[in-house]
This record gives sequence, structure tokens and C-alpha cells, in this order.
Amino acid sequence: MDISNYVDNVYKPMKIDNAFERSVDVDDMRDLCIEKAVDVLDEYDPKNSEGASFMTFLNQCLRNRQIDFERKLNTRNKVIDKKSVDEMMEIELQGENAQNLIEKNMGYQTTDKYLFEEKEESLLILQQYADYIIGFMEHRGKKYSDVKKLYYRIFYSESLINCIRKETGDNEECYPSHILDAFLFRFSDYILTEPCRTIYEIYHSSMHTYDYILHNGNEETLNIPLSGKVLISYFADVEKKKVSDANISQYRKSYKECLKDLFELDI
Repeated sequence: MDISNYVDNVYKPMKIDNAFERSVDVDDMRDLCIEKAVDVLDEYDPKNSEGASFMTFLNQCLRNRQIDFERKLNTRNKVIDKKSVDEMMEIELQGENAQNLIEKNMGYQTTDKYLFEEKEESLLILQQYADYIIGFMEHRGKKYSDVKKLYYRIFYSESLINCIRKETGDNEECYPSHILDAFLFRFSDYILTEPCRTIYEIYHSSMHTYDYILHNGNEETLNIPLSGKVLISYFADVEKKKVSDANISQYRKSYKECLKDLFELDI
């Protein structure tokens, strides 16, 4: 694993760049994170890490290092505060500022620390995911045909809708700023009940029923990954293209293989 590349291209854009006003603090925090990440390579032992994956353990260690650093600077920033609500209540704060701070902290908390860490890891993966798809869209050549790009944008949009609605939530400040750059809005307009142009709108919208799309009398809401029949209907109605189950399966398999190579997991 290239530690400096991970910190510079994934962790720093999401957790450091917007957390400190001065560039010197950003640079110092970046160096501290790289130093800590190198140490983590030697420190990590799944048996002694409560079963946490390496990425979860690494992100937790980097977050701890960042919190220590921000406390030394005595600044208030966007980094998630790890104090429990009980600890926040013990701080001698008065009036509206105390209430606002407590409410903000509660918004970031979860009753299960492992679910919280999984959400953090999901957001970091989304950063890499969006970077990959956007980069794919920018390439030219036979390997990067317009048809393949269209399929990949559809699959990316499908996965992102599912992730937002079931895992990562509606707080847009938590997401990479470019997360919707490769998102296919005409596709989401087809499967969601409302036209959506923001993370918040996607989260609070609903999926159409199978009957709405296929006119087959099935009033159940669409499930992701979408069936071949739903995608065939989308291509016919919106893209004005005739595709088959075989086409969809071929491109979905290719898409999954790319993601498997990139993340060493299935998305």
C-alpha cells in the first residue's frame, strides 16, 4: 500500500484540507498522518484490533492523530469530535453555544462505534470510487468507448443511490465535493420518484415501483442492483437504444472486475 498516495489523494482531501485554515497546518497535519500511517503498518494486528479491518484501524489512528493536533492548535474545525455525548455534557459550557455544540456532536455520533467506523470507511471508499469513474470518463480510445462509459456511469449512479440511501446518509458536507460529477441524472430521474440534483434529495426520494417502469402489476419498489428488464426499459425509453440481458451482463461483469482490481472488494 502506498501510504503517501493514500494520505495525499484520499485522506487529506476529505479530512485535512477543510479542517485547517492555514496551509502550514495542513502541511504539518499531512506529514503527521503519513508518519502515523507508516507506524500503523507495523502496529496493526487483527487479533489485537477488535477484529477491525486494516483500513478501519488506519482511519481510526489517523483521526486520533488529527484530533490531538487540533487540540494543540486550539482551533474549531470540521473534524468529527470523538467525545461522547456524556463527555460533552461534562464540559462547562453555557447557553446556546453549548447546546449547538452538543447537537452537532450528536449528529456525528452513532450508538455503535463499529457502524460509525464503517460509515467513515464507506465515505473514504466513495472518494476513491468517484475518482476512478471520473478518470475513466476522461480517457479516450477503444478500451474507453462511449457505450462502455455510459454503462459505467449507470452502474456508478445505481451504486451511489444505494449507498446514499442505505449507508452514508444525507449530510452533504461528509461527501467528496465531486461525488456527483460522474452521476447520471437522467438515469436517477427514471428510477426515483422525484428529480434529484443533490445528495439530500437522493436520500429523501423514493424508488419507483416495478409496475411504474415495466407495467407488470408488481407494486414492490425497485431493488438495486436493478434487474435486466428495468435497465432494458431505461435504455429503450431514455437512451433510445436497444440492449439485451447479455449486453448488460457483459458490461456489469467488466465493471465489477475493474472495481475488484481497484478496491480488492465488490461494490
